[in-house]
Amino acid sequence: MDGSISGSPIVSLKGGKESTGIVLYPNPVVNGTLTLDMPLANMRSVSIFSAAGVLLKAEAPKSATVDVRNLPGGVYILQVVYGSGAIASKTFVVK
Repeated sequence: MDGSISGSPIVSLKGGKESTGIVLYPNPVVNGTLTLDMPLANMRSVSIFSAAGVLLKAEAPKSATVDVRNLPGGVYILQVVYGSGAIASKTFVVK
């Protein structure tokens, strides 16, 4: 350590009402279908990551439901990318 200070190249973060939250149900998922309670018009993509951060599924949203039947029981992260570039994420559980 030489005592110098360095900064991050991040200048600003975008925020907006669309990035305030994702509503998912049921959580935990028991029937293989996860429902997103939000308008689809503003969503560019929906991705599912494992708890370790591995991308498992990515798609352009066609409906308010996401098929998670092929996921084994565990904890996952759903990430939504909006048309504005804002990103929101929420964890969910598959039983």
